[in-house]
Amino acid sequence: MADSLARDHQFAEARRELDMAAKVFSSDPVAKARISTAREGIGQREVDVRAGDRLDALRISRGSSPHSAIAGMRDLQHTSPPVSPKVQDNVRLTLADTLRREGYYDDARSLLASPAAALDDDGITHRTANLQAQLDADTPAQTLHGRISMGTYYDTNAPTLVSELRTDQNDTGYPIDRKFDDGVLELRGHLTHTARLNSNYDYWRTDLDATRTVQFDLTNLDRTMAGVATGPVFNLPDQRLLLSVAGRFNWEQRGGNFLRDYYGLDVGVERKFSDTVTGQVDLSALHNNDTRTGLDGDYYDIAVGAAIGVGGHSRVIPRSASKSAIWMTTRMIRNGIPFA
Repeated sequence: MADSLARDHQFAEARRELDMAAKVFSSDPVAKARISTAREGIGQREVDVRAGDRLDALRISRGSSPHSAIAGMRDLQHTSPPVSPKVQDNVRLTLADTLRREGYYDDARSLLASPAAALDDDGITHRTANLQAQLDADTPAQTLHGRISMGTYYDTNAPTLVSELRTDQNDTGYPIDRKFDDGVLELRGHLTHTARLNSNYDYWRTDLDATRTVQFDLTNLDRTMAGVATGPVFNLPDQRLLLSVAGRFNWEQRGGNFLRDYYGLDVGVERKFSDTVTGQVDLSALHNNDTRTGLDGDYYDIAVGAAIGVGGHSRVIPRSASKSAIWMTTRMIRNGIPFA
């Protein structure tokens, strides 16, 4: 009866049942030993239940208050009286997963490498392996991703296109007051490479982009663009930040002739607010060398955005196709021509 009450978390009632049994069997040493063992079992079960409830609450709060959740889980590892081995492992693995989510990769890896308290527990072994696989996927030594896309469309408002691509009255060879309809074939390619720099998972990122746009009739407007951006990304888990710094160079050709190139520095700061909401500020300082009149010079750009993850974690740097997210950007300051 006492064991059944304990399984239902009715610990006070279970102890009363044992007190009554102790009075009945006060002269039976075997019964007294069993009652004593039962008391210890009820006490351990109560400690485990309270620890489990506390762990569940910390797991829920870790999205918005990760550092306090981590501190609470560390306290549970050293609770007195101690929890049972299986609960110890549950706390350890939940803490390791929380540290991984917050970018404390070294600490998470150390916890996963710790020996299990509960021996020969297939559930703990399987969960440890899954978390290790997730950690390895989060911190690869190198990654290489690319994509190629091709499409065509028909533009019934080509005068707008003509005016956007020039500043001088006749520098495209097409008069601005004439109506143009034209088809377009466009080919785009993108390649991203990352290389891990240290165990904290600071990494070096390089992006290559190229676009070829072919007009069916307005061939003077055929465009070729290519660019490279490269630089480090720093993981700052105490501040829930990712900081990226990249040098950039882009080049553009139009109608078979050089149009412009530009180079400069991009700085991005990403702040994680929860498991699914991330904000980002991008700063750019660029110098433009342009064949068109009046477009040479320095340009500055500030953009603010947010990523909302759907069913997963949002990380904006890098913006991964594997992350389901909505990317919303508001241009706060725009000084200069649009950069591809």
